[in-house]
Amino acid sequence: MKKEKKNGLLKGIGIILLIAILLTWIVPGSQFGTDGQLVKGDFVRIGIFDLSVYSFYGFQYFGYVFGYLFVLAGFYKFLNSLKSFKKLTSNFAKKVENYPFVFTIVSMAFYAILTSIVKDVLVMFLFVPFTIAIMSKLKQSKIATFTSSVGGILLGTLASTANENVSVLKTVFTVEKYNPEMFSTIGIMIIGGLLLGILTFISNKKKDEEKVENLLEDENVKVDFKKVSTLPLIIIGALTSLFAIFGFIDWANSFGVSAFADFATKVTESKIAGVPVFKYLIGQSSIAFGEWSIYTLIGLIVIATLILAIVYRVKLSKVVELYLEGFKAYAKPIFVVFVIYILFFTSAMFPTLGVVYNWIIDVFGSNSFTWTIISMISGLFGVAYDYTIYPISQLLISSAGESQNVVAFATQLGYGLIQFVAPTGITLALGLTILDINYKKYLKFIWKFFAAMTVISILVLIILAHVA
Repeated sequence: MKKEKKNGLLKGIGIILLIAILLTWIVPGSQFGTDGQLVKGDFVRIGIFDLSVYSFYGFQYFGYVFGYLFVLAGFYKFLNSLKSFKKLTSNFAKKVENYPFVFTIVSMAFYAILTSIVKDVLVMFLFVPFTIAIMSKLKQSKIATFTSSVGGILLGTLASTANENVSVLKTVFTVEKYNPEMFSTIGIMIIGGLLLGILTFISNKKKDEEKVENLLEDENVKVDFKKVSTLPLIIIGALTSLFAIFGFIDWANSFGVSAFADFATKVTESKIAGVPVFKYLIGQSSIAFGEWSIYTLIGLIVIATLILAIVYRVKLSKVVELYLEGFKAYAKPIFVVFVIYILFFTSAMFPTLGVVYNWIIDVFGSNSFTWTIISMISGLFGVAYDYTIYPISQLLISSAGESQNVVAFATQLGYGLIQFVAPTGITLALGLTILDINYKKYLKFIWKFFAAMTVISILVLIILAHVA
């Protein structure tokens, strides 16, 4: 039983990786041309040393992800060492201790709404350790903690309204979301939230539900709350959170707001005695809200750490030590992400699934069901929506005909749905490993949600096809 608990998720990833490898031995490489026709190439079989090479491509191309996870783990290990953080989370938990389920639902809504509009889903993991700290003090279950944080992130990914997924959708299919689709998106978010909340409520009634633990907290430290001030932490934490959220909302393209970009330009171009001092201090990277990258967020977290260390008189050597301890605590989630990137590069460099997609269209025809299923399968091997959609875009564009809006929406829903169950989804993998949730047990919890939302999504797509 312990072995299954430790390796369930990795086994799932390993099985999908093995399928990707085996396909290269029995199916020739293939991709779709601009006319949507499958173009077959030669057999390019994956060998042992190919895996060795492509495994480290993850560090080369996605180094920012590993850097972000390292800094995030260190940041929260540092926060958990502060007496002010213990006081803040304890006081917050006391205020909601009589309404833990309400907090779960409100927290899930917070994550879902923000995820649906921010450009990078990884940004939302900035708040997950804080939620875990609160839920652990409330003595809530792992599943409830998952729902209140990662569940909300997944729900926001499914019901994307103005995030990076929508930008990709518009670019690939050259469509705009119109009112019926936007209303459907919001409706799916509400229905999904209600269903996830109900399943969590039922799960909480079970006596054998494991309680969540805050792996970054040092429970041996005693705190005299009367002598601790939380005001500096609240101010720095609030500013860091607001900057992170505002920095990753695409204000210009999604909401037509150019004020932030204009203000940033004025700041960087302003001069003192003819010298652009602020430009030199800030650097060459854009500081405009809406144009931030994960690298910018990493810098923000480090700055927040240093300010708090100065305010609360924590030595730099101690900060470094805590960061390393945080990395150790999050070593498993980071390793799981590393394995997922091995799968991604293997399937991206050796594309073989075109035959499967073509077969699905030939057998079941071009409709909402097949478009959704193909997007799900592609989502098993892609680490993000854009990497999921590009390999199948020409096939879907050609097969959709006049229903480009519907097929575009189908890819969004298919990708979002599979993220709830695919062990190869970065969000789900991080959530399960950080919370130490058994993957098989999680599937028993989520399968009803997945089945119901799949049916609902396909019905919505069928209705939209007739409306269009």
